[in-house]
Amino acid sequence: MPFPRLTEDLTGPRSPHECASCGDLNPDELWQECDDQDKPELRFLLLCRKCSKRLIKPHPRLYHDRQRSEPIPGLMAICDNCIHRNFYACDQTKAAGGPGVVITVAKPSTCHLYFGGGRGRWMKLYHTPPHACTGRVSDVHE
Repeated sequence: MPFPRLTEDLTGPRSPHECASCGDLNPDELWQECDDQDKPELRFLLLCRKCSKRLIKPHPRLYHDRQRSEPIPGLMAICDNCIHRNFYACDQTKAAGGPGVVITVAKPSTCHLYFGGGRGRWMKLYHTPPHACTGRVSDVHE
C-alpha cells in the first residue's frame, strides 16, 4: 500500500506566500516530496515552522528541505502574478509539457556539510532569489 502524500492530502492554499496546511502568511520552510523509493519528485510543499514540525517528522514519506531562494518554477517570488503559475508549478517548464524556461539567478556558493560520521553532503547556497524568467507573463499591468 503506498504511503499518503502531503502534497495531495493537505487542503490549504497553494500560494508562494501561504502555508499549505494552515494558511499562515509567513511560510519559510520548503519541502520536496519523494516517491516510495525515496527519489525526489517535482512535488513541493511550503509550510510554516509550526506545521513543518507537526507534519514532516512523523510522516512516513521522505521529504527533503529546500531553500526558499532556489530556482524552482512556480515557487519563486518572480512567479507572483504570472499567468503560467499553476499552484506550486509552472506550465511553461519542460517537465509540465511546455517549451521550457531559463531562470536568471546569481551564482550560488557550494559548500560541504559534514555532521560527523559518514561522508556528509555537498550543497548549493542561493544567496539571492532568482530575478528573471523567460516564461514570465504577468496577469497584471506592470
